[in-house]
Amino acid sequence: MRGRLVVNLALLLGLLWVLTWLGLPWWVAVVVLLLAPYWLGPIAVRLATRHPAQPTFEPYDASRHRVPDWALAFADHMAAALGRVGFASAARFVESTWARHVTSFVTVLLNVQSRDAAMVAAIYTTQAPTARRVGYAEFTAKLADGRRLVTNNNATPSVYPPVPSKVVTQVPLVSDPARLHRVHEALVGRVGSAKEPLPADADMVGRLSDAMTRTMQEQIETGYMYFDADARVYRPTWKGAVLMSWKLLPPFREIRRRRLTRRAQRLLDELHA
Repeated sequence: MRGRLVVNLALLLGLLWVLTWLGLPWWVAVVVLLLAPYWLGPIAVRLATRHPAQPTFEPYDASRHRVPDWALAFADHMAAALGRVGFASAARFVESTWARHVTSFVTVLLNVQSRDAAMVAAIYTTQAPTARRVGYAEFTAKLADGRRLVTNNNATPSVYPPVPSKVVTQVPLVSDPARLHRVHEALVGRVGSAKEPLPADADMVGRLSDAMTRTMQEQIETGYMYFDADARVYRPTWKGAVLMSWKLLPPFREIRRRRLTRRAQRLLDELHA
């Protein structure tokens, strides 16, 4: 960590020297460096983001996949809580092709009676599994009008804009998955459209892969993504790279998180959940 800090500092000083050597006043060069995340970030997102046309979900095998203990414990805890409200664990998968150095450990659970599918996701970086990690539960109901209604407790606001075909509600204030499911059921009741039955086939890998691909296809319509046919990957447009990058930087990051929390609290108050 110390070595990386020294390298970054040396790079900044070197860039400052180059900018002043090019004739910029020193204070202008400093401003350019201070704003570097806002112009370098979009470039990095544009160049580095590559989502495959068909992500690969592998059935979890403890002898082949190295999943961190916290991810296993999180999945077990959430699955046990959901089991008490009618969900049955269907399968576990590992996905590591969607984003570079990022792995998702996914547990799929089904509730035939309520016609809901649940996903428990533990996401971590393969470079430092204990340093950066995200865990959340998500419920998905396919509605008769063709839309998908998704409810999760992910505390990170999505960088993508909403689309008409998918209604996503984030409730990070609810850590109990059973309570989150009650919120999900209340939201389904609000939309005025019945749920479709769960698919009868057992092709969970295909459905998980298709769901991620569909998300990218929807973002093509928003102008955030495009499909690179030669490389068979989804990539951000310059518009998408700029907006996604800025949403992750201060002060926008903090503003969006506060808004997400306030919206979640208002929703819980309305639903008395």
